[in-house]
This record gives sequence, structure tokens and C-alpha cells, in this order.
Amino acid sequence: MRIDVQKFLLFGPSIQKKEFFRKAQQLGVIEFIDHSGQKYDIVPEPVKKMNKALRVLRGVPILEQSDEEDLERASAITEEILGLHAKHQALFEEKRLINQEMTRVAVFGDFNYKDVEFIQNQGHREVQFFFSKHRDKVPEEAPLIYVGKDHDLYYFIGISREKIAYENMVEMIVEKSFGELSFRKNEIINEIHEIEQKLKELSRFKSLVKKAVIHSFNEYYLKMNHNFVSYHWEESFFSTEVWISKTKVKEVERLLESFSIFISQIENDENDKIPTHLENTGPGRLGEDLVYIYDTPSINDKDPSTWVLWAFALFFAFIVGDGGYGFVFLSLFFLIRWKVKKPTDSVKRFNKLLGILSVSCIVWGFFVSSFFGINFSLESGIKRYAPISYLVEKKLSYHMSENDQTYQETTQQFPDLKKVRLPYEFLTQAVKNKDGVKQFVVYDQFANNVMLELALFIGTIHLIFSMLRGMSRSWARVGWIFFLVGAYLYFPESLKATSLIHYAFGIKKVVAAFIGPYILLGGVGLAVLLGFIQNKLKGAAEIMTIIEVFADVLSYLRLYALALAGSIMANTFNSFGLNMPIAIGIVVILVGHALNIVLSVMGGVIHGLRLNFLEWYHYSFEGEGKKHTPLALLKFRK
Repeated sequence: MRIDVQKFLLFGPSIQKKEFFRKAQQLGVIEFIDHSGQKYDIVPEPVKKMNKALRVLRGVPILEQSDEEDLERASAITEEILGLHAKHQALFEEKRLINQEMTRVAVFGDFNYKDVEFIQNQGHREVQFFFSKHRDKVPEEAPLIYVGKDHDLYYFIGISREKIAYENMVEMIVEKSFGELSFRKNEIINEIHEIEQKLKELSRFKSLVKKAVIHSFNEYYLKMNHNFVSYHWEESFFSTEVWISKTKVKEVERLLESFSIFISQIENDENDKIPTHLENTGPGRLGEDLVYIYDTPSINDKDPSTWVLWAFALFFAFIVGDGGYGFVFLSLFFLIRWKVKKPTDSVKRFNKLLGILSVSCIVWGFFVSSFFGINFSLESGIKRYAPISYLVEKKLSYHMSENDQTYQETTQQFPDLKKVRLPYEFLTQAVKNKDGVKQFVVYDQFANNVMLELALFIGTIHLIFSMLRGMSRSWARVGWIFFLVGAYLYFPESLKATSLIHYAFGIKKVVAAFIGPYILLGGVGLAVLLGFIQNKLKGAAEIMTIIEVFADVLSYLRLYALALAGSIMANTFNSFGLNMPIAIGIVVILVGHALNIVLSVMGGVIHGLRLNFLEWYHYSFEGEGKKHTPLALLKFRK
């Protein structure tokens, strides 16, 4: 839930300031207001260096951690790690350049460059190295020795009294032979190995560096907040303004009992950006993490944490659309619980969210009878008693009782079924064989129609709840709720379609078609009227909201589209695998499902959150709030 944050003035003797701030940091519920106007570097320079050192140690095998507690040593260790890392990088770059040089001069063989210098100094000759693309264009009388061919280039050594430039030939600068370069390369490899060993030894102090980072941050934030005070009477007293959540005021008052510091609630200024404080436990805390991914609620917003969590779980399950994948996620959930012995709070919450999503996918898998893309027979218990099959039978039963166009077209495909009166019997006999596989074509067609409308139905309900939550902010939301209800009643008639409301909720088509337009148009009129009442002439723009509402409802079709895409991919990989030799087929199925799981998770997370953050937030969320950030101690966890 969202807890109101109140503004207070603290006033007390300066001699107690230092100890009070230290205790306030330990308590962790007071946000000191900065009126200084100064800009602070969020990450102090020593911490930047330590973080860089920790990143270096990520790629190093970690030894058992030292019991060292002297945080002052962390700076020296950090400098040593960064120095070794810089040398390590320089050696790698030198090794790369040597490899290139060795490739370039390899054709000249392993000679001693001192011999070249001897010839030049004692023989008064110039030794030059050349290459040419065309050997036939090399002058025959030139004092050149052919060395060999490499990479379609011809290489020569020239020995002459003075340096000579030849047409169609390029002179090479060769400062070291292949053997000398190879020797230096081996030296570099040994030096790199020595540095890596030293870094491995220094990895024993990784925890010490982490402690120093946390200590530095705590000291930095403490000193920074010290600047958020004003001094009075020759700095004998100090005052500061603070934000405290309503539920934490008593704790602050108990803290102040040991100080001569007075606290008084004060009025908010017009320019104050009042922070938002969310306080959730259980599933709501998981939803709070999701909420902060997009934006911080404003102080006028109701806490959307729980709504976002359960809607996200539903949308994620709809998009993944497979209970088998849910069991994979559940296995990962138990693996994390087993492997991570001392998880942080964030890891615990992530794993709980994973567990909720796992169960959601499994439940939805039973709803739609989908597990690893297996095409279950309608005669099997899994599909026969699935809720989706119940809806399909209700839909077919409705068409049969109405003897409408849909039923007529279906019986034209299957004339032998005209006398069948039981929906289940009709569905099991309306089959076609494709490549030896029985396909329940009528069932599949009706199931797709049900899923498509279910996406729209869920979207409509989702938006109505958002409008109800945002009604106090915009009275016109009442009209748009009626508009959505009226549209849902009327549009099946305009599209000549049979809706969920007809065969599942028993609303007659004639009744829906009659009252739908009145509710729809009445909703639009009511929305505009309430817009005028609340916003005067600006309320005329409310008529444009009709486009937004339509677009937002249709946006929920992505649930059906993504679920269908994932289902098709799963079935395709299964078909490919079953038609291959067993060993290859198993690999194809496993790789295919792994790829489909990755894509489904991406779609489920992105679009599952998007429908909350864009479509749903649109009617009940103001956002752009400032998160309540009290001065608090950061704690070290191994």
C-alpha cells in the first residue's frame, strides 16, 4: 500500500548533530531534504576504483576469503589489483601485435637480426626486405634474393651498397626475426600467467574490498546528508527538514528521546516534490518491484503493486501458453532454492516471482490442455476435461440449438454429423486425417475463436478495473465503462459473430443487440457530459478518448497472437523431431523447445508488463513520482 509521507522540522544543538545523523542512518527511515542546491557525485572516486577492482576479480577463480578486517588495506589492495590488471591488458595487447608481426615476417624464417646488423656495419651494405604481388615484374638484374611465397605475395631480401626502391615492389620494415618475436611471446605468456596467479591470490580479499565499498558509501551518504542542515546562533544550533512516512513517526520520536532535538510537523511548500512511500509485504512486495521497473507512482496514485503482479502473472501465462514450460520454470525455482544457500532479499523475491509465474503457466496449461506442444487427442482426459474444451462445447451447443449459419457451414463440411446432437460426439467425429494424424478441425477452429475472444474479454475487464480505480481523478471514466460494456454487447451483432456473452453467460443475441447501442452511445454521452462538468470547456476533448479506448482494447489481441505463435513453433519442432532418426530428433526437439521457451519468456515479460504499464496505467496511474529514499545503512552480505 502507499503510505503518506509527512514533512517535519528538526531543531537541536549542533554538538549532537553528528551522533544524531549516525543513529538516524542506523534507523533508516528519515529522508533529509536538500536545500543546498549543490550537485553531488553519486559514486565517490575511491568507490569507483574499488568497483573496477571487483569487476576485475569476477573473471578470477575466487579463493577462500581472508579474515582481514582492516578496511584501510582495501585501498592498497585495490591499487595493486588495478595495476596488475593494467599490466595484464598491456601484455595482451603486446601479444596481439606480436602475433600479427610473426605472421608478417614468418616467411623470412628464423634468422638472427644481429647478423643483419653485422652485414650492414662491417660489409657496408644495406639489407632490405620486399614483397611484390607479381614475381614476373621483379627486375632480374636487381640484387635480390627470392625467399618464398605466402598469401599470394612474393618475398625478397635485397643486399646492396645503398638503399634501392623498386617499381612494383613494397619495402617492409623488419626489426625482429620470427625467432626473436617467438621468444618475446613466450616471455609475455609467462608474465601473464604470473599476473593471473597474483590476481588469484588477491581474490582472497574480495570480501574485504566489498566491505570497504559499502563502508565508503555509508560514510559518503552520511557526510552528504550533514550538508542538508542550516545553522543558527553562531552555529550553536542546527535545523533540518525531513520526510518521514506516517507509519515511522513513532520510531523517530523514540530515537529523539535520547537527544535534545525537537521535532515538529510543518506544512508542505508549493514547490515540494513529496516522495512516494510504498510499503508492501508478501505478494504485494513482488508487485512493488515490478512497478518500479517502469515508474514511481505519484502521491495521488493508489498503489498498483498487487494489481500489476496478478495481471502480469495472467498475461505471462497466456502468452507462454504451455504448462510444460511452467514445469521447467518450477524446476528452476527449486534449483535456485537448493543452490543459493544464503540468498539476498532481491534474490528471494525474484525466486518467489518465478514460483508464481511457474504455477500460473501450469494452471493455464491445464486450462488450454497444452504441455510441450503435444497435440493431445480430444478423447484423452487431459483435453476432454480442460476448461477450454468446456467452452468449445458450450459454443458448439449454442450453434446447434440456434441452427445458425455457423452450424450450417460446419455440417456442410461434415454432412454425416447432421443427426448428431451431443457436442462432444460432434467434435470427436468432425476430424480429418493429415499425414496419418487425426485432426479435430472443428474443435481447433472453435478453440482458436474462444482464445481470441478470451484475450479481448480479459482486456476489457482489465481496463474496466483501471477505470474504476481512476474514477476519482476523471469522472468521465464512468461513461467509458458503460461504453466498453455496450460495445461488448453490440459489436458481435455488427460483426455477425457469436460471443462469449451469448454461449457462456446466456445473454440472448437479440437482447444484446438491442440494449448494446443504447449503453454504448449513452456511455459516450455520459463521458462527455461528466468531462464538461469536471473540466469545463476542456471536457469537449473527451470525445477523442473513444479512439484510445478502442486501441487499448485491441492491444490485448497480442495475448492471443503471441500464444498462437508459441504453440505453432512447439508443434512444428515436435513434428520435425518425430520425423527424424531418434537421436537427431531428440536434439531437434530439445533445442527447439529451448529456443521457444526463450522467445516465450521474452514475449511474456515484455508484453505482459507493457499491457500493465501502458494500457492499464493509462486510466488509473499518474506516475512521475519521487521515491522515498531515507538515509540508511547499506549492509554487507557474503
